[in-house]
Amino acid sequence: MSAILDIQDLHTHFFTKTGVVKAVNGVNLTLEEGKVTGLVGESGCGKSVTALSILRLVPYPGRVVQGQVRYRGQDLLTMKEEELRKIREELPLTVLVHTGLVDRELALALKTAAIDGAMIDIIGADETIRGVYHLQATVAEYEESLASLTQAGVPTMPHIVLGLDHGRLVGEEVALDMAARYPISALVVVVLTPLAGTPMDGVAPPGEREIGGFLEKARALLPRTPLVLGCARPAGARKAALDRWAIRAGVNGIAYPAEGTVRYARRMGLEPHFYETCCALVPREAVVSS
Repeated sequence: MSAILDIQDLHTHFFTKTGVVKAVNGVNLTLEEGKVTGLVGESGCGKSVTALSILRLVPYPGRVVQGQVRYRGQDLLTMKEEELRKIREELPLTVLVHTGLVDRELALALKTAAIDGAMIDIIGADETIRGVYHLQATVAEYEESLASLTQAGVPTMPHIVLGLDHGRLVGEEVALDMAARYPISALVVVVLTPLAGTPMDGVAPPGEREIGGFLEKARALLPRTPLVLGCARPAGARKAALDRWAIRAGVNGIAYPAEGTVRYARRMGLEPHFYETCCALVPREAVVSS
């Protein structure tokens, strides 16, 4: 099959006040027509920036400094804006950016770039920010980021990680209160899932009762906001039990439901619908019918 999209030696840098951040550094990628290609990597590795680079939507202070992006043989990086706009409409791409801290300038740039949504982890304890994320930042700065994104009109889907601080619930309710103060597009709740070989190897995540209680509080506090149980959560029997609790709490969506979850939902009088999309993009009908 012929290549519909061919990316060669793509470099995208952000020229910040503290130095140059090489967000994309030499990406080569070919997408063949009729096939699906997944771009996988850890948070912050450059997946979103690669997608933004392809469509020339990299927000200030970033820019593509090297490389070629050929769509059906045409280099998108040298194409006139009106020609590129037509191609953007042709490509069925949804662009979501999982941000870090965001100031007003960057939020406005993301709005100008017309991204489909910004996902941001909201942390409600300074000790967790320093001890787990290893950032010299504060809870106030996370709230400022949330304020900047929503005030700029960027669809914003905050994530709250339950048990982020070594399995303990430390500040999650503060984060929930913070999210409830802004016109967010959805709230995604995920659960710490310790990985082997990491500093949290062997750490026990919060129990189903704690998680279920949090979901109930989130539903009560945000009755009209899409509430989603995200893909990151413990597997096995715990996952199935948590999914059932989430249904009882009134969530609008569950990413990758466990075996038996759909049957349970139907027994509860619900009619599940299935969507091939990021869990942060809750279809409107899923909210209306809940």
